[in-house]
Amino acid sequence: MKETTKKNSNQIISDFLSNNKKILLTVLSVAVVLIIAFGVYSTVSQNKINEMINSTTELDNMYDEVLNSNGDKEAFVSYGNKLIEEYKGTKAEVIAYSRLASYFFDEKNFEKALEYYTKAYVNFPKDMAASVYMFNAAMCNEELGNVDQAIEVLTNLVKTYKSNDLESADLSPDVPEAIFNLGRLFESKGDLTKAIENYELLVAEYQSYNLSNLAKTRLLTIK
Repeated sequence: MKETTKKNSNQIISDFLSNNKKILLTVLSVAVVLIIAFGVYSTVSQNKINEMINSTTELDNMYDEVLNSNGDKEAFVSYGNKLIEEYKGTKAEVIAYSRLASYFFDEKNFEKALEYYTKAYVNFPKDMAASVYMFNAAMCNEELGNVDQAIEVLTNLVKTYKSNDLESADLSPDVPEAIFNLGRLFESKGDLTKAIENYELLVAEYQSYNLSNLAKTRLLTIK
């Protein structure tokens, strides 16, 4: 593409980068709330399990009240941190991390949201939503201006969860979203070689993915 064309499309690129950077985060923050499988990571009694279910239900109720602007934010955060300390190594701990992270993200406190999302996927790498926490941590890094760190987290997500066998499913459905956003972030840095590499990977291996067509459009624009 000619240099003059690139300059004329700067506003289009800017709009594209701004409009697409939170797609997965918005969808998956809802998906995390809907995870109801309450497996635990350590052997505990049935009474303890019931106690944890009641505690995390209470945390969710407090979170709903905060979202509806009629809850006590300080009490919610304090209770979430209390659960983290009380239920180390259990599903209750990772649920508390995810609720607190979502809350702080909504409050635009991206530093605290990053802290909790990172703790969630580092401490619980085998959790069914670990890739979600990784992706959202990357989005927090981007919001904080840490684009290189965001790229690092997304790259690790792809390496961890992408299948090397085209006939086998990825270990996480979040892989194509991560690849797309890698392309977007590299494009925002002006590294068009890496951006093209990721967009082309998305188009080649995830043709049915809903952002594959957008990746094709970006390839036509930047190649």
